[in-house]
Amino acid sequence: MIMHFYVFLFFIWIFQFTEVDSSDKLKVWFEEHGLVWLENKDGSMYFQHLELPQGKITAASPLTYAPIAMGERFTHTFSHVDADVTGKVMVVVDTQTRSILAYAFQDNGQFTQWPLYEGISAKVNGIAVDWMTHVVYWTDAAYDVILGVAMEKPNMAEVIVSKGLDEPHSIVVYPQKGYMYWTDNAVTNPRVMTSNLGGRHVNVLFRLHNTRATSLTMDYGEERLYWSFEAFDGTSRGITSVHIFLKNSNITMMTSQPIQGLAYFNHQIATIESGQLRLYHVITGRNKAELTLHAFASVNVTGDPRDVIYLSPERQPFRHNTCELSKCPGLCTKSNYTEFCHCMHQDGERSLMCDPYSFTGIVFAKGDGLYTTKINFIEYEPRKFRKQIEPRQLLNTQYPIKALASDFYKLRIFFYEYHTNILKSVDTFSDSEPSVISTAIGEISAIAVDTSTHNVYWSDRKLSHIMVTSGNGTFPYILHSGLNNPEALAVLPSRRYLFWSELGSRGLFRSSLDGTGRTDLTPQTLEIRSIAIYAIAVDYDYDILYLCDRNSVYSITWQGTELIRLFTGNDVGRFTGLSIVHDYLLVTDTTYRNGGVHVFDRAPPKGSSFRYLGTRYSGSRYGNWNGVTYHHVSAQPRRSSICDAPVARCDQLCLPGGARDATCVCSIGYIASGETCSIAQPHVPFLLLVDRKYRQLLQVNAALMAFVSIPVQGLDQPYAITFDPDRHMVYWSDLERATVSRAFLNGSHQEIVIYDPTIYVVDMAFDPGTRNLFYLTRDREHVHHLTIGGLRVHHVDTWKTLAILDRSLHEPHGLVLDVDNGLVFFTEQGHIWRMDSNGNQSQCIVRQVNSKFVARSENYVYFLNTTRSDSWYDEEQTAVMRSDLNGDNLTELFSLIGEVTSFTVGHDFIYWTNSSTRGIQRSRTSAPGTITNLGPQNELFLPSDLHINNLVERKESSCALLSCDGICLPTPSGPVCEEQVITRRIWDKVDPDLNAGHCKIPDIVNGDVLDNSPDHVVPNGYRATVTCYPLHTISSSHVITCINGHWTDVPFCKLDYDICGDSLRGYKVYRHSGHFFAYPERTKVEVICVGGGGGGYDVTDNVTRKLGKAGDGGSSSVGGYLFAHGGKGGQPAEGGLGGHGHSKGGDGSDWTGSCGTGGTAGQLTPSSNPMIPGRSYDLFCGSGGYSAECRDRMERLEALIDGTAGPGGRESNFRNLSVAGEFGGGAGGNGGGSGGGGGFSRLSITLPAQEVVKITVGAGGEPSFGRPSPGVVVVMWGDFRADDYVKDHDVINTCVPFSP
Repeated sequence: MIMHFYVFLFFIWIFQFTEVDSSDKLKVWFEEHGLVWLENKDGSMYFQHLELPQGKITAASPLTYAPIAMGERFTHTFSHVDADVTGKVMVVVDTQTRSILAYAFQDNGQFTQWPLYEGISAKVNGIAVDWMTHVVYWTDAAYDVILGVAMEKPNMAEVIVSKGLDEPHSIVVYPQKGYMYWTDNAVTNPRVMTSNLGGRHVNVLFRLHNTRATSLTMDYGEERLYWSFEAFDGTSRGITSVHIFLKNSNITMMTSQPIQGLAYFNHQIATIESGQLRLYHVITGRNKAELTLHAFASVNVTGDPRDVIYLSPERQPFRHNTCELSKCPGLCTKSNYTEFCHCMHQDGERSLMCDPYSFTGIVFAKGDGLYTTKINFIEYEPRKFRKQIEPRQLLNTQYPIKALASDFYKLRIFFYEYHTNILKSVDTFSDSEPSVISTAIGEISAIAVDTSTHNVYWSDRKLSHIMVTSGNGTFPYILHSGLNNPEALAVLPSRRYLFWSELGSRGLFRSSLDGTGRTDLTPQTLEIRSIAIYAIAVDYDYDILYLCDRNSVYSITWQGTELIRLFTGNDVGRFTGLSIVHDYLLVTDTTYRNGGVHVFDRAPPKGSSFRYLGTRYSGSRYGNWNGVTYHHVSAQPRRSSICDAPVARCDQLCLPGGARDATCVCSIGYIASGETCSIAQPHVPFLLLVDRKYRQLLQVNAALMAFVSIPVQGLDQPYAITFDPDRHMVYWSDLERATVSRAFLNGSHQEIVIYDPTIYVVDMAFDPGTRNLFYLTRDREHVHHLTIGGLRVHHVDTWKTLAILDRSLHEPHGLVLDVDNGLVFFTEQGHIWRMDSNGNQSQCIVRQVNSKFVARSENYVYFLNTTRSDSWYDEEQTAVMRSDLNGDNLTELFSLIGEVTSFTVGHDFIYWTNSSTRGIQRSRTSAPGTITNLGPQNELFLPSDLHINNLVERKESSCALLSCDGICLPTPSGPVCEEQVITRRIWDKVDPDLNAGHCKIPDIVNGDVLDNSPDHVVPNGYRATVTCYPLHTISSSHVITCINGHWTDVPFCKLDYDICGDSLRGYKVYRHSGHFFAYPERTKVEVICVGGGGGGYDVTDNVTRKLGKAGDGGSSSVGGYLFAHGGKGGQPAEGGLGGHGHSKGGDGSDWTGSCGTGGTAGQLTPSSNPMIPGRSYDLFCGSGGYSAECRDRMERLEALIDGTAGPGGRESNFRNLSVAGEFGGGAGGNGGGSGGGGGFSRLSITLPAQEVVKITVGAGGEPSFGRPSPGVVVVMWGDFRADDYVKDHDVINTCVPFSP
């Protein structure tokens, strides 16, 4: 949890200054026009006041000044001043006490002084007061920031502007409009800048071009800025003015003397020049302004004058203070009547109520956690340290932190916990616990972050390599291996470089961030060979490096040239870390008594003015200082990365290269192919391997000698592994999660099969013939300092569990089965034991050995005998041994140097992993002792188990013919049915509190979880991808995550088209072509198809006459399952034929010169009257339309028509001859034959589950005289039948009511 402590003290001194004028004069001072400047006379600071006469000042105007207040000698040195006239408060910069001070004057002649902020740097160059909100702003060129503090909240200063500043100098505020303006005297880019008073919308107003501004003032009436300037080379100086909205061109007047203060008043300007107060008139024209010198050139002063300001109530008109009623717990500022609330926050994030956990600042690594302190602790001398700048703990850890780095933009700090050998990260915006980034650690010496990609790099001195991973720890990758004691590490994102040192070779090295272009920089500067570099810091502005050895600090260019020794200490012991904090360099020193934090004032680029400022937090009371990082935007400038480009879409890890390109790399166990990382499943035989520190399950192709990852999720401390050769599933145990899980070799269908928080599962063996999983356990509770354990068996299909040996083993470890003979071999306290698979006939067959592992091949048992060395510096020796199944014929095959961390035996080879090679080795069983490496070495971290999957012909299990309601166990005497079993289905009792946050795979409405099944139990942190059925749209994100037993926002899938009813019972009417989805729960459907009606011949239509016939109706169909053809178009003398189907459509009437009709769809009975359409009895079949010759017979026809359309179909509109009946009715003709009716088909179909069926609806034939009716398709499922509803409901246009 990140904690913040801010303790501020509020001191008030009264009569620190001596009044030198009456109370009446003090009152006039603030109520009349006048100039006030600071003056140092013989070590005493004065507020000098010049009263200005009313009206225009001329040469004859009396100009006299007098001191208002005087301070005690040698107690203060003021450099800049401003005032709140209404509040009668003066604020000053005191460079001697390093404070911002306020003086409140009273009418009785007294005044009160109090510190607004203590601990400013020596480079505060300007101060300004917002008289509306009473906020004091000042610039600080040492930290490149603008800060603010409220007069009523002393010492609660906040950073207002931190981005884009190099050398901020003078500052003025414009409260009426809500803006502030300041000058920035960066040598490479001098400019006048602006933002609102809340620090937002920072912009460059005007560029100064090779000059620096020395003072700044403002004419509020004309909205013009005035500033004094001088060239960087000192050749010119003067005063410049520009309108704040750049309405008029800037004007300049040259002066001969440097200007130290500038104030505008009443169309005049006052300056401090060479110990004199000078006055200038400002003459304003319509389109320009120019400056002319007033007739009286100056007012001589006796002391050393400083800044000057103009006092007048008219210059500071009061308006409503929006912060007066603010609930802001920090600093409230005002901009355009809008309130901003500032607290310690991520840069750019401002809210009304501040987040107490957001954090920026200096972070130190110490023996018990992460610490921070106020950034201005640098400004305090050691003897003046006060309680409020004592280090405060951000994170308490049980073990020392030896390295750290931060990613400001991800609000994350990375740190290395020394004794646990774990790389972790912690968020700075929440109270979350630290998360593990990597356990694949030997001993980290340094950490660095590439903030452009957010990748994390670290050097490992014990494993002699540099690794990189993504910011959340996924996809670790070894970037450089075989290094000679790597130590310091730093990243230069702008040039895509990685720098590191090697203590073994005393060298400084560089490569691109993708590992290419490795360069030894030592030949550029041979003096580096004499330096043991322990830390590197990068100056991003000037691309130079700061280095330190045990007691010296150096600088060097990024090319490795111009090495300069900046500092050497005599009384310091071991420097451990470097960090650049604006204009300062911090160096941590872990010496117990003389260590601490050394502070240096640096001057880039070559350090010519590098200056030691002293040591802070020194002495035994503060403990060891193991490193430092600056968690701030200035220490991590944001730069775009090539990895953000669309062309760089890497599956796993994207690393910027040296030629403005990106390199896609894959983690161990993946095969890189361009941007993709794939898993090629190896052929048998293959090995399965667990790496506890790497937290990976690996397949090892024994033929190709390549590692392939098994991409399962949620691995904390994987330990034991075995394999189901029938279903090709891998089983593994996780000690931290107290689980046994399984998945296919491609990582799919992962699920937890055993969860027991009281035990550790230390080894497993699988019997494919019985589907039994045997596993050795150790109790989590130790008894009498011995590890108690047992042997259990779990049937993976029935979820029945049997305890064969319950808490009766001492320090069990290895396990192997002899399924042919019904035997179990295991190790207990290093000895080799054998028993029947049901626990009978247990005997120790080999004593006087010390083996964690046991393996079997054919008629032999293989195991180890480890002998530990008496000397700590000698590695242990291990003998590989063999005996027959009874423990006889004991033979030592060969010996190994180093710790064997995993062991197994196949038909032809003995396999093991060795701590000294960090790889897999093997030796033939037929020629033991000849050792070869299997695959790459030095890439594994802590292997804990090996399993060989051989391609062997297995005998049928003796349990195959035995019916058993419990668990069947093959034994030497035959199969045994054990019925005293416990059925443990983990999904029946998944509880976040009882099951360590496990989740059940959810059942997705109209969708699936990709590569998994509903009710599978998965570990906390598991990420699943939801896929929808075809023709469905997901409601939210495709990715869901199991967090503490609950899924994040499980989506549902909605059908892309509307249906009547639901997936179990309903129907869908298609009046236009589309698609139908076959739900898995209802694949049997009933389908009706009606083809489109044919067109009627129109003798007056040129297109029809040219074609020689009217258009044919289109066919309707349901995939390739069912068809109903459309009716044919009429010809000049003949009617069109009806379309084919289960019921043929009626033929259209021939042309006889009298009234005729088109054919009815699915017409079963021809009409005896040619003027009346034929009749249909099939669902949704429409009647034929009328020809043009029927116009004069409508009244007769209306009396004769008696329902010719089928149920649910539509009659033709005899009042509108152009419309045939829906659906499939043929159109009547005009001087020619009428169109045929569409065919009708109906069929029950069983569709494949989740099939998408194409639906085609036939159109009416065109061209045509009348409008033939298009066809229709109706799909029904469940027990719904449209026949039951067409009489009382409009089935086609509205959904029939379905009962709940």
